[in-house]
Amino acid sequence: MRPAARTAKATTHKVQELAPAIAGQCTEPLAKPKHKATVKPVYTMQARQAEIEGVVRIEVTVDENGSVISARVLSGLGYGLDESALDAARGWRFQPAMRCGKALVGTVIIPFRFDLT
Repeated sequence: MRPAARTAKATTHKVQELAPAIAGQCTEPLAKPKHKATVKPVYTMQARQAEIEGVVRIEVTVDENGSVISARVLSGLGYGLDESALDAARGWRFQPAMRCGKALVGTVIIPFRFDLT
């Protein structure tokens, strides 16, 4: 019984040694998408009349080509500003997320500040 136990332990050790080589040599962290072209949101008349100011935070998912494929409001202000920020975010263009020289789908959060000044 003793030799079988040694063989199993030795085999496990070899698999652990080979795992990094099998998984690939790239250990580079994911670089998030970076904006190239931006669109400013429209300050709605409804928000102006109510004197609403603040930040709308939008999370966008960017594909391998740098286009926004989805967007959602993380925190909003209402009065049409959330929709305005979503529309603007969908018009942004990005450099895609990158890892080891390959473009990947990635997410980024865009804060849109609305000030009456």
